[in-house]
Parts: sequence; C-alpha cells; structure tokens
Amino acid sequence: MSIYRSLRVGKNGKQFYLLKIRTMREDGGLPTASINDGRLTKYGKWLRKFKLDELPTLLNLLKGDIVIVGNRPDTPEEIWSLPKYIRKTVLSLKPGIISPATLWNYKEDEILANKKNPHKYYTQIIKPVKYKLNMWYVSKKSFWFDVRVILAFIFRYLGVKPSKFKIFPPNFNVEYV
Repeated sequence: MSIYRSLRVGKNGKQFYLLKIRTMREDGGLPTASINDGRLTKYGKWLRKFKLDELPTLLNLLKGDIVIVGNRPDTPEEIWSLPKYIRKTVLSLKPGIISPATLWNYKEDEILANKKNPHKYYTQIIKPVKYKLNMWYVSKKSFWFDVRVILAFIFRYLGVKPSKFKIFPPNFNVEYV
C-alpha cells in the first residue's frame, strides 16, 4: 500500500498535494473514476467504498492545507475551467474534507459506474451541481452551519439522508441525478 499525491488548489489559489491511499494500478487516463474502473485494485475498490482511501488526508488537515468542513479541493484543471466569479468565491475559503456537495455526491463512484463516459457525465451533470452547492456553502458558512454539515456527514455514513439537516439550498433536489 502506498500514498498517492494529487495536486489540488486551496485558498487563494495556493497549490498543495492532497494525500490518499493509492487505489489504482496506474496513473493517467481519465481523471474521473467509477467503481468499476479497470485501473482500480481489488483492495482499492473496498477502500473507496468505505472512504478509507481518504485517511492520509488527515495529514493535510494537520498541516493546515485543509479544514474539516469546506468545499472539497479540486485539481488545477477543474478550478481553472470554472468561470472567474465561481473560482474567486470557492477559493476564498480553505478547502475541506466534507461539505454539502460531498454529502450530495457521496456515492459518485457508483453513479459513474453506469455511465458510458464517466468523465463527460461528471463535467456536464455532476460538476455544475457540485459548484452550485459549493457557492451555497460559501454564502452560508458559519460555525453552526459547519456543525450541521458534520452531523449530516456522521448520519449519512450511518445511512440517514442528509436533507434532514437543512444543509442544501431551499427547493434543492437532494436525489442524485
């Protein structure tokens, strides 16, 4: 088992390496992976299913690259593809481990498994909703809102839908697209 370093963009555009447990045999190919991606190892599928590949990310937390609640840090390519006003807003805060977008998009690997072109589906369907939720989070950020996101994450992990915690915009369809 080894550590994978993925270049990400943090607050004010500062770049850093997000640490994860390597779950794939090789780098390269599409940046979006589904649960049935041929590059995944047998153990990689299991680690991803239970989000255990994220454990080294706690080192990023200790280093101060990220916080517990905040928009998930993205790759430079994804960040620079955003409209300037979204990029500026999202990069105004430190990125985090969990956010409303990560709770909505909790099983992305499984959703993408059924798609002919997972990366295209991600960029056209998932990414716009993800950044809508990221913008919502920035506008609502407060200590108590973060507490609700943390509670929603704990209960989501236990199988309870996060919509009960009012961490999504009004009239937002929480069901996955």
